[in-house]
Formats: sequence, structure tokens, C-alpha cells
Amino acid sequence: MGQHTRRIFSVVFGCLFGILSLYAQLNTTLQGKVIDGSTNEPLPFVSVYFVGSNIGTSTDLDGNFSVSNTRGLISVEISMIGYKKQLVTLRPGKTMTKTILLEQEITALEDIVVKPTKKREHYRRKGNPAVELIKNVIANKDKNRVGGTEDYKKRTYEKFLMAYDPFDYDLDKNSFWRKFKFIENYLDTLYIERGVLVVDSGKVQVDSIQIGEDSVYVRIDSVVIRTDETKKEANKTTVLNFSLRETLADEYYQVSPRKENKIIQAQRWEGLDNLFDNGGMTSNLQSMFQPVSIFNNDINLVQCRFISPLSSTMAVAFYHYYIQDTVMIEGEKCIDLIFVPVNSESYGFTGHLYITTDGSYALKQYKINVPALINLNWLSHMSIQETFYRLEGGQWASRQIDTDVRFALRKRGKHNLYARQVRYSDSYEIGKKAPKELFFMSGSEICVDGAKKVPSSSWDTLRPIQLTAKETLIDSIETEMMRVPTFRAIVNTVEDLIQEYIPTTKIRNTSKWDFGPIFNTLSYNEQEGVRIRVGGMTTANLNPHWFTSLYAAYGFKDQRVKGGITALYSFNEKEYHPYQTLRHYLSFTASYDLEEYGQSYRVLDRDHIFMSIKFSYNPKPMQYVAKLRLKYEKEWANQFSIITWVDWMNCQPNGSSGAGNRNWAAPRYDRSPLTMAFRIRQPDGTYFERPFYHDAMWTFQLRYSPGGHIFNDRQGIESPFNLWKDAPVFRFTNEMGYIMEDKFFYNRIQFSFEKRVWLSAFGHLDVQFDMGYLATKKAPFTKLFIPMSNQSILLDPKAFSLMQPMEFLMDRYASLHATYYMKGWLFNLIPGVKKLKLREVMSFHILSGYLGDRNNPYKTEGLYDLPYSHQNADDQYILCRTDFRDGKFAYMPYMEITAGIENIFKLFRIEYVRRLTHIQGLGPWQRNGIRITVRVSM
Repeated sequence: MGQHTRRIFSVVFGCLFGILSLYAQLNTTLQGKVIDGSTNEPLPFVSVYFVGSNIGTSTDLDGNFSVSNTRGLISVEISMIGYKKQLVTLRPGKTMTKTILLEQEITALEDIVVKPTKKREHYRRKGNPAVELIKNVIANKDKNRVGGTEDYKKRTYEKFLMAYDPFDYDLDKNSFWRKFKFIENYLDTLYIERGVLVVDSGKVQVDSIQIGEDSVYVRIDSVVIRTDETKKEANKTTVLNFSLRETLADEYYQVSPRKENKIIQAQRWEGLDNLFDNGGMTSNLQSMFQPVSIFNNDINLVQCRFISPLSSTMAVAFYHYYIQDTVMIEGEKCIDLIFVPVNSESYGFTGHLYITTDGSYALKQYKINVPALINLNWLSHMSIQETFYRLEGGQWASRQIDTDVRFALRKRGKHNLYARQVRYSDSYEIGKKAPKELFFMSGSEICVDGAKKVPSSSWDTLRPIQLTAKETLIDSIETEMMRVPTFRAIVNTVEDLIQEYIPTTKIRNTSKWDFGPIFNTLSYNEQEGVRIRVGGMTTANLNPHWFTSLYAAYGFKDQRVKGGITALYSFNEKEYHPYQTLRHYLSFTASYDLEEYGQSYRVLDRDHIFMSIKFSYNPKPMQYVAKLRLKYEKEWANQFSIITWVDWMNCQPNGSSGAGNRNWAAPRYDRSPLTMAFRIRQPDGTYFERPFYHDAMWTFQLRYSPGGHIFNDRQGIESPFNLWKDAPVFRFTNEMGYIMEDKFFYNRIQFSFEKRVWLSAFGHLDVQFDMGYLATKKAPFTKLFIPMSNQSILLDPKAFSLMQPMEFLMDRYASLHATYYMKGWLFNLIPGVKKLKLREVMSFHILSGYLGDRNNPYKTEGLYDLPYSHQNADDQYILCRTDFRDGKFAYMPYMEITAGIENIFKLFRIEYVRRLTHIQGLGPWQRNGIRITVRVSM
């Protein structure tokens, strides 16, 4: 090519490039309106964007839009889920005004199963009108909802129904079922929606969701699926209603600081579950079915945390949103917004939000379900529906919320325990504050006098929602069922196991004396060998204020008889046992028994049969204690309590001869170096043994658990069966005493704090912190702080599993126990493993302490010599540690970690325990261990 030709080519190319650049810099615009091709109504939130770019917009509430670019793009795509896409070609540099008609794309299917492509790019957040819509709803939720900015009061009616679903037994089949022929009078027919919507790794699968008023349908990726109305018949089921609880209350809500108060005006409870309940079931049901607020970031249900679709922090990242349609709900035009969690195994919901189209972005109604693939025990289905209405001031208030739950041993099992909670609210008063004088020292909930005695005839006018004909019969099913001897025997056996006491009459509520605890009848320990125990207590049927309990025990190895008797006066009249809340009593106890030093059993009693299962039965330091105790306890409804007691004790170590004071030329032990004696080193090097000492002690304890629930069984709120663990617990204990023989005065001060910390849908952390200080100049080792060690095979999350009893002795300390329950969110990412529904659990335990010279027998004369605490790998006996020196380190806290799996067969938890520090001279099984336990959780 010649030079002249190249010059001409350059000129032509430059001109073409300049023309194209000029076109590219021109503004190309499309504006107009999008309407439904079949109804001619405007379509809001339709996506309008230039193909091949991120330049786009969405239509407003009237369907109007305008989109433009200066990059030379000329192809515009208009799309909305459930409608056919349209492509509009523009002229560069020109403005086009156009009305776009979108046609619906509907596919009718007999069975609803849709599996779109796995490609994730079908969902995008940027420029997605559904995402923009939910952001506006979240931004305006506090402005729209009642209680978002102002205090208010409302009246609430709550109905809680439990039933057996389905009841499909042939009562004429055999002689056993014919005894229950009368059950046919109580059978009811319900329509229970069983559909769910789940998303699995980008793949959307639809079974069925009830939305709207008369159809079941869902739109995914421009496909509308509908089912015929006759499908509703498939959800018809016959149930046996067996429990009904009703409550009518005035509720007060305070915005800042956030507080809720409740005054129960009327309350009733009828049904079979009343036979098994000792107060604990009621408390656990309250904790599992707390009032739901979808406006919170997390929703607390069935002892789990779910991410709310209106969460201000995580909603957009946690869920995928799809604009479905516009529907009419109670005369209000609303946008139907579908949402599904990104990960179907995560703790989120699927369902529909109905947003008003008046520009306020208010929530008119929602319907949500728990995904079928979620790792929840016993729960086969749960759905919630709530409807709101507009108050005169413009706020939206809840009218009715329905929660339907089905529990089953197997998720897809045929038979379920069905529970339905209905909460109806009205009579809203904006700006109304709770009367503070009523709730002083009474917690957040009070029950007016006579609330539980409202006659049935009055309930007909009090309840805003009438009962069905079958629900009105529940009050008589208990009477008829208990007439059947077989059923009565089953009920009594189950109740005995739950309450651990056996009544002396056929009908429990008439018993005047109960034998128990039954699980303490037979046990085993190192000192006593096989131990048998019998005992019992009187009930309120004998006297509602005065109670007596006693027991006798015998150890076949030490051949000693032990026992105790307690006389208790309750200032409050009790219905059955003396420890029913609210506790307010004075008691006197005289006892003689074997005790372990420093051990406080918080899960089960020391002589509980399950605590007898241990890894090691080596002897350990113990003492026989003859005790007189005068105790006072006062408990308030706000979970503040005062407990104080005075003890006078005679303490004899298990290694003592008991014959009197003796002098020894050197330490001498009659049976084993682990048996203990009180020996004092003399200035001349000899030892003086004191066979026992007398101890006079006064203890004062304060406990406060703000927001805690009352748990009405014999163990109270400390019961391991109490599922409510969310409230913090503060304890302060001051213990002062005087050892008479050696004139030792001591003052022990302890503080503890425990709390469950929820990490939203990613599990929870149980934390307990303890610290103590011995404020005295000189005290024997029996009054030092001895960490709680757990030699049982059963797991105690608040004890050190691989620490030996009395291994560390301190006059000041701090400890931390932290357990993380991960709820399976790691295992759920592993194909195959997630089907097992296992869950991860980890814990960390640390103890830091110090023993000062003034309380150290090696530094201060006149103190009892320290005993041996354990054996090392070479069977050598090791003295109790007085410091935390660890090999080459001058100071090293004691630490343990655990890693385990829970939810094995939905019940069992097994953990590997590793001791991290102070491992010199220990064998492999002293540094490592396995612990198991039974843990019932959702």
C-alpha cells in the first residue's frame, strides 16, 4: 500500500471514528409507562434496563419510568417475573416515549414441582426492583408500625390449641381401642396448609404456598404455577383436640427503653396436658411461642433465632426477593413480594410480604413458613400469618396473628402433635404508658386476683373470637379419659418419672405424702460404694403452709447410716409442693451425710443414679458432715431473690480415725493417701491431727435474672428442664464463718454471671463467668475455693471435665466457661453429612487463680496440711496445687477445650475433651476424655 493510499485510509477511518464517537456521546432515552396487557392497570417495580449494561431503573407505583445513556446503547429490555419480556430498539441520540404492554405468562401444572436452572446469575441485587422495594419497606417500618416511635397499650386475646393430627384410628378395631369410643365426640376437622417453598444452592423448588384468598400459586423465573381449588381437600385432616389455653390481657409497650408489660385479666386452661404439667410445661410453651414481631432483626421461635425478612442488617444479603403480583387484601391494593433464603438449610423463612401501593411502603399482611430442609428437631411444619390494619393516626397495628406448628418424631412422619396459637389484638391507645406502681418488683407480667376463676359463661362474652363447637368440649375430655384404668396408669407413670416423686394415692392431686426422688434411690460413689436412699415429703393436701421432708441412706462400703429431716413453713399458701413459685419460706434442717469438698452439683444431685456413671472410681477427699441449718428464701416475680441461711456443722474428714486429737511423728494415712485428715504441722516437725472441727457459718445470697421466666417445679428456675436460658443471671454470695477449735475466721465473697448470647441464625453462645475472693488473714484449705470438677461421664458445661477434685486450691480466682452451639451451619455445607442433621458444638474453659502466703500451710504455721488430690500416670500421689506454675512457666492458667457433635438421634451429644495446660506427668486419659449427655433441643 502506497503512502498516498495510506493517507486516504487514515482520513476515512478518522471520519468514521469521529462520527461514531459523536453518536456515542448523544443522549439516547426511553420513557413512558408499563401496564398489564390484560387488565390495563399500571405495573410498579418493573425492571427497565439497557441490554449489556448495568444502566437501568424500575417503574414507580404508577408504572412510569425514564431511562437514558450516552454510551451508544440502543436495546432496552422490560421484564417482570410472571410476564413475557419485551425488547425495544431505540435510535441513537433520540428520545422515545412509549407505553409498554406486558402479557402474563401462565403455565398450569397438575403437580407443583419447578426446578429452574442452577445458575445464580438469574438473581441480581443491583437494579433489582424487588430489592429496592424491600429496602424502602425496611427504611419505613418504624414510621409505619404502631410502637415504632410511640408508646401504646392494647388488649390481647390469645388462644393456644393442641391436638393430635391426624386421628385416624379405628376405635372398633380391638378391645383396647373400644374403651376409648367416646373420643369420637371430640374429633374435629381442620384444613392445615402443608406446603413449603425452599431454595437449595441456587435451585428453587416449589411444593405449594397458600397466597391470596382462593388459590395456591407461585411465580418463579417468569413462570406462574396455579393449583385447582379442589387441591384444598388434600389438606383436610381429622384431629383430636386435647388442650386449650386462653388468656385475655392488657399489654403495654414502651419504645425507649424497649419494655413490655402485661396484665392478665382472665385465664383458663383445659385439657389432658394439665395431667402432666407441674408448671414446667407452661413455662416452656411460653418460651417456645413468644409473640412474634416480623419487624425485629431476629424472630424468636421454638427456642431458635430466625433472620427476619425485614431485618435492617441482614435481610437483603440473607434472602432473595421476587415481585409476584398485585392483590387486594381487605380492600387494600398490595404488592405481593416473595422471599426465600439463599441457603435452604439456614435459619430463615420462606413466604410472602404484602406491601401497600399507596407509597407508604407499609406491611398489610405476611405469610411465612419454615423451609423443609432446615435442621430443626421434632418440627415437621411451621407457618405464621399476620394481618395489620390502619389506625386513625396512620400507624399500622396487628389485628390477628396465626401460628401453626406440627411436631413429629420424624419430619415426614404421618402422625403429629399439632399446635395452633391465635393472638387477636384491638383497643389500641397510642401514648398510653404502663402504671409503674403495678409492676414494681413484679416483673413484666402480673395476673390480677381472680383471673383464673372467671366462669365459663363469662368467657363467651370476653373472647373476641368464638370457639368452635369441638373446642368447647375440651374441658370434659380429661374426665372421660381418666375413667379408663389403662390410660390412668400410663398418666401416673409418666407423671412420676417427670416429677421424680410417687404419690401415695391413686389420684395425684389428693396425695398427702410423696415418695422420692426416685432416681436417688440407688447410686454409687467411691467412699460409700453402693448407696441406697429412701425418702419423701408431705404435700399441701396435708397442710398448705407446713411441709416436712426426710430421707435415710446407707452405704454398703463405709457401713454408715445417713439421713436428714426438714421442717418448712411457707408464708404463701401452696397448691401442692412447697417450692412452687413464688417461694417465700423459712425452713429448719437436721442432717448427717457425706459431702465432697467444693463441689456444687448444678445439673443433677450427687447421689442421682446417672451421676454414678464415671470414668474413674479412684478414692478422693470427702467428709462426713452433721449439720443444723436455718434457711430463709424470698422470691419476687421480677426474678429477684434473697436466700440466706445459718449453718452449724461438725465436719469429719473421711481419713480421720475419729478417736480424738493425736500426735504423729510424720504424716500417716490409714487407708490411702487420698483419704483426708486435718493435720497441723508443729514447729518441731511433728504433726497434730484433729479428728473433726465445728464450723458456724452464715451465708447471704442475692440472685437477679431480669426478663427471666418462672419455672414452677421443685428445682425452680435452676431446673435442667427449664428451656428459657435467654435471660442473664447475676449472683452475689457472701459467706462468713468461724471454725471453733482452731479459731479460724473466714469470709468468702463470690460473684457469677451467665447469659445466652444469640448470634442471629448462626447459633448461640452460652457464657458463665465466676470470680471469688477470700477476705481473711488465715483460713484452712477446707475454706479455700475449690473449682467444680466433673468426674461423671455425663457432661456438665459449667464444670472442668479433666480436672481432678481438689487439684487446685485458691483464695482468689476467676473462671470462664463458654460453649458455642453452631446449629449445624458448617455440617449443612457438606453433601451427605447434612442429611444426618448433626450439629457442631465447641467449648472453652479457663481458670486463673492464686493462693496467698497467709492461707498457704507451707508459708503460714497453724494451718491444716494439704491433702493429696490425684494420681499421675506412674500412680504417684500428687498434692493439691497451691500455684499455677506449669513446667518452665511461672504462671499458666488451667485450660480445657472441647469439640463435639450433638443432635445424634436428636437426643445425644458427645464431646472430645482436651486438657491444654498442667499436663506434666499425666497419662493420655488424664489429658484427653470423652463426655456424653442427653440434650433435648429444637
